[in-house]
Amino acid sequence: MSKWIDPYVYCEPRFQIYQSGLILYDRFRVGGGFHIKLNYQNQIDLYFLLQSRFNNDIANRIYVLGINYNLNFY
Repeated sequence: MSKWIDPYVYCEPRFQIYQSGLILYDRFRVGGGFHIKLNYQNQIDLYFLLQSRFNNDIANRIYVLGINYNLNFY
């Protein structure tokens, strides 16, 4: 978009591996957001995360809205 705003998206599938060799597709996460550079040392991240779980008694979803602040000392 610009040199100050950097968008991103990602997906994380998770597989649970048991000692017996059983492999279950357990959950996945989908997210996205923006890295916003305020200057060379300061950055704010705005993000959204959706996590869905399977293979348990109650399928559930978790929704997360977040903000993160980064300060670099270089």
